Amino acid sequence: MFEPNLQPLRIPAGWSVSWNSFHEAGPGEANLIAFDGGSLFAADHRGAKVALDLEWSPKNLEHGRFVVSYVKYDGRRADERAVLLGTFATRDRMEMVAELERFMVTLTPPAVREGTSPAPEDLGA
Repeated sequence: MFEPNLQPLRIPAGWSVSWNSFHEAGPGEANLIAFDGGSLFAADHRGAKVALDLEWSPKNLEHGRFVVSYVKYDGRRADERAVLLGTFATRDRMEMVAELERFMVTLTPPAVREGTSPAPEDLGA
């Protein structure tokens, strides 16, 4: 089975990565299995008490898109008392890389924003 390299990301100090299966290739027939789970990338900044979670949605479908959710949490862990700060969605992997890196530097999520690439319904999916 083909498995591309992990997607390089510039991660500033203070971030802790808890999961990374975000690869340099989007889903295709050869590697759709990599997009069948939940999270592709998850990280949190304990000092700022913010976390992010990147998924492919809908799972297992080539016509899906990358979706990242940003949360603020009150507990000691990111899964405790979390409040959604915003989301960002795009089909473009490099646009998602830029968004992840932007957030990890600024700690400022967009409200709810779509990327520039077309949504699955716009592709006739």
